[in-house]
Amino acid sequence: MDYDGANLHPLTKDKSINLYPRFSPDQRSVMYTSFVNYWPKVFRQELASGKRQVLAAYPGLNSSATFSPNGKYVALSLSKDGNPEIYLLELRIGRLNRLTRNSSADTSPVFFPEGKSLLFVSDRTGGPQIYRLDLDTLSEKRLTFEGSYNTSPSISSDGRFMVYTSRMGSQNEIRLVVLETGQDVVLTGGPGNKEDPSFGPDIRHVVFVHTSNHQSNLRILDIFSREEYIITQDGGYATPDWR
Repeated sequence: MDYDGANLHPLTKDKSINLYPRFSPDQRSVMYTSFVNYWPKVFRQELASGKRQVLAAYPGLNSSATFSPNGKYVALSLSKDGNPEIYLLELRIGRLNRLTRNSSADTSPVFFPEGKSLLFVSDRTGGPQIYRLDLDTLSEKRLTFEGSYNTSPSISSDGRFMVYTSRMGSQNEIRLVVLETGQDVVLTGGPGNKEDPSFGPDIRHVVFVHTSNHQSNLRILDIFSREEYIITQDGGYATPDWR
């Protein structure tokens, strides 16, 4: 799909649920989680040929895979050793390294643009919150403190801003954190749920899912003016990735 909602065409045709698409840095392939055969697995698919390969099909959860900025690694969430944890897969040799170790669920990894750290979601304090993980030291730092249920982080291309989904009262909103200062602001309001934000190539625009009257559509949000632009109206959209 183009940024204005035009030229929509399917990449998968396996009559299954396919979620969490993430483009490779060279935009020649896409990873996603598929429930084909009723069991979540991570696939990588070439955009030109449609050829796909299984990257993770361990017992339990295989989900939320994302490419490193240099395209050499994949971070993903696996529950093969018990509870969901964050792992790092080296694509060339298939080596898998576990990055988090605790009794809670760790999911939704997102690389910083410099490739030396990543964001992830963990419910280790009760409800899910967003953390930053240093890939050299494996030290962790909590980033969200507003609200008790925060998920779906995305980071701007310059590494300055993070947007995420936050439960506020009876509905979800999009919030933004200025990473240098920790300032946390609400970007959306009004009726409906707002979820799954994804930064565009610039640092100004975010695509997200707006759900109202049982219809889930895509909107683009300007994080500075807070203007919203509706780009789909036919419903059924989830977990976008903007590249």
